[in-house]
Amino acid sequence: MSEWCVSFMGCGGYTGLCLSGSHPTLEDGVVTREVVGANAWWWLGTYKSTSIQVKACPGDYYVYEFVKPNTSAPGPTYCA
Repeated sequence: MSEWCVSFMGCGGYTGLCLSGSHPTLEDGVVTREVVGANAWWWLGTYKSTSIQVKACPGDYYVYEFVKPNTSAPGPTYCA
């Protein structure tokens, strides 16, 4: 999952969701991060979605506990 939102969203929705901060390290264990959204149509605004939990794993990958995103955002989509 991206640590920054892009101005063009192209993975099945209108509002791309991204982490509002950095990914954790192995030493951090499981952390809670906020999820924010932005879309290509600036007049639709930006959004704060539901928090998710993220864990860093050996081998340079992450595990996410996804939840249903804030549906007030038009077409919210988690992208990786």
